[in-house]
This record gives sequence, C-alpha cells and structure tokens, in this order.
Amino acid sequence: MNATSRQLRGFVYIVLSAVTIFAIQRIGPPIHRGAIPPHNETKADEIIVELAGETPFRGIYFLPTGATLEDLSIAADIRHISNRGTLQNPLEKEMIYHYEDGLLEKKEPIRPTKRLLLGLTLDINQATRDDLMLIPQIGDKTAQQIIRLRQERGGLKKLEELKEIKGIKDKRFNNLKRYFHVDQLSSSSVGPGQGILLLVVGMV
Repeated sequence: MNATSRQLRGFVYIVLSAVTIFAIQRIGPPIHRGAIPPHNETKADEIIVELAGETPFRGIYFLPTGATLEDLSIAADIRHISNRGTLQNPLEKEMIYHYEDGLLEKKEPIRPTKRLLLGLTLDINQATRDDLMLIPQIGDKTAQQIIRLRQERGGLKKLEELKEIKGIKDKRFNNLKRYFHVDQLSSSSVGPGQGILLLVVGMV
C-alpha cells in the first residue's frame, strides 16, 4: 500500500471515529466529567483517562488532577471492587483503566488514533510508522526519516531535532509540532519502527 493510500486510510478512520463518537454521544454520552470530588472546571486542572471493560459506563473521563482510582470508580458507578487496597492510588493521566471480574486496574496508554481525536499529542519517540502517518504532512518517507533519526540518536531530546530532516523547515515544523511531545523517560527507550494502524473506538 503506497503512502497516499495509507494517509487516506488514516484520514477516513479518523473521520469515521469522530462520527461514531458523535453518534454515541447522542445516544448516551461516553465522555464523562467527574463530579466527585468537586473541582475547578478549567482544563488545566483535569486529567483524561479512559475506562474499558465490564461496565456500561465505558468511555473517556475528565477528572481533577490528583484524582484516585476510587474517584474513577465513583464517577463510573462501579460498586464491586475486589482490589480495594489500591483505591487511593492516584490515576495516571492519559491511560486506559480496565474493569473486569471486580478488578479495576491500569492497562496501557490511550491509543494514538483516540489521542488525536481528543487533541492529545503523541510521544515522538514511541509513535510507530503508521501512527506518524496519521499526522497531516507526514507520509511514508518522512515517517521513516523520523524513525531513522531517533534510532540513530537513541531517541529525540527535543522536537526541534525534526528540523534536521530534509524537507522539514520552520513552517512545516510549526505545523507538525502541535501533534507531538517528547517524553524524557522514553527518549532513551525508542519505540518500534513498525506497527499496525490501531482504530479503537472502544466506547460501545
């Protein structure tokens, strides 16, 4: 599959995901704003997590910074939890929490396609080729160049290093940087160069 086809596929998937999320919101909102405990409504004071598993209230949750596993269970009306000893553990932002067989626990980061729909950035050092190609102005060639650059350096330390790639000048860089961040913990642990395109609506 050529670069244009891959990008078209990624664009179509994002559009379909957005339409699906909108349709689900009309039926029963899958995006929840936690009301317990009371908190400031400003986005800067919130964290975003996703809830999956055996609960009718799966979806995206906006909770106050410092919220715990217990706060998530209250917001999602989960009443039977067997791992109650962990309920006071603080939530990690932008993670998927899974509920099954009475266990509520952290599983993995929110997946790339959904992160972009939520306006969250991707870790430039962990994004796969297909993740990178979801971004406007990044085709297969540029994605491979980014992967090669971070492998050569053991991870990028700052986004400005992207400007060392041929074809990424200031204007293009300014358009691209809004989609990425550098996780300092991952800059020395470079993610895989290959990967499949993940489309996980996960809200039904």
